[in-house]
Amino acid sequence: MLKHEEDLFNSELDIPNLYYRFVGAIDAQVRWGSNDDPRNYMIKGGWYKVKTLEVHGWYTKVGFEIFPGLMFNSSSFEKVNLSG
Repeated sequence: MLKHEEDLFNSELDIPNLYYRFVGAIDAQVRWGSNDDPRNYMIKGGWYKVKTLEVHGWYTKVGFEIFPGLMFNSSSFEKVNLSG
């Protein structure tokens, strides 16, 4: 593992101008890493501005500006391409 990759694990990163689309979630995704359940807060297909990414060894959590204090499994989302 490279040093910069090591630095990402178990860290929080501030991410400017990044949006994710909620694509859905299953119970196993929510339970993995004790995530909050996006089905309780988000609309499937909705775009949300990313505030932080929390990178772990086997998964990544994502936090959104509109939902302070909540963290979701990144596998429930896809990146929105804003470049066209």
